[in-house]
Amino acid sequence: MLPDGADAAVMIEYTEQIGDEILVKRPAAPGENVILGDEDFPKGSRVLPRGRILSPREIGILAATGFERVPVYRRPLVGILSTGNELVPVRDTPGPGQVRDANGPMCAAFVESAGCVAKPYGIVRDDRDSLGEAFDRAIGECDAVLISGGSSKDTRDLAASMVAEKGEVLVHGIAVAPGKPTIIGKAGGRPVIGLPGHPASAYVILHALGRPLFAAMAGSQVVERRTPAVLAENIPSQKGRTEFVRVRVRDGRAYPCFGKSGLLNTFAGSDGLVQVPAEREGFEAGETVEVTLW
Repeated sequence: MLPDGADAAVMIEYTEQIGDEILVKRPAAPGENVILGDEDFPKGSRVLPRGRILSPREIGILAATGFERVPVYRRPLVGILSTGNELVPVRDTPGPGQVRDANGPMCAAFVESAGCVAKPYGIVRDDRDSLGEAFDRAIGECDAVLISGGSSKDTRDLAASMVAEKGEVLVHGIAVAPGKPTIIGKAGGRPVIGLPGHPASAYVILHALGRPLFAAMAGSQVVERRTPAVLAENIPSQKGRTEFVRVRVRDGRAYPCFGKSGLLNTFAGSDGLVQVPAEREGFEAGETVEVTLW
């Protein structure tokens, strides 16, 4: 506390003691090195808004303002089912007609990055009994369920019929590319998203639909990093559907990374997505677009 009559403080480095007196070697202005009683958080002001994720910054703020405990949302538990007879574990070498389960680990990492807890149920074969058993466990143990694969119209793709049998299919097929065969439904009071089997398509749907769902369940808000950029090449698009195009950003210019939805190499070389609205037939080179960064 300042003594009566004082309105500033000088750092000891800028002083020198001479006998019983202190020599101040530099000028001081009123209020210098002084924090007023209501300068940080005035009485009645909001310290933190609802939905704020508690990082080390927030923990320090709460401690400084006397809040040892605060009410929080429990991190939602999201079940992840990877379906497909062609899938093998990541550690295995695929044989003829087989592929590694890329979507399972990718979905788990995405769920964790969105503030939830991932609960993988492993690879589930494309038969009704196996899928039904795994799905029942997931909706009984988790707050939401992701089903990777099995969302197309093939006779072996059982995801939509399974969701309908256990609950309700709200949407099957959306006007988005990549990601058209996406399923949106609910079962046991839990939201269910059926993701396309192609990894790039699955990731786009996680980004477009999964992230806001998980944020809402966790009581937080979606925080996206965006930057404007000038297109270096044309981006063609079919009118009537929203398209997400991966781009690489260099020196304020966006370079599209075109590729098949079953491949992930375009993600490795990209920095984010450009969203082409359904009412547009693409963008032309030289236009300024908004890039949502990974």
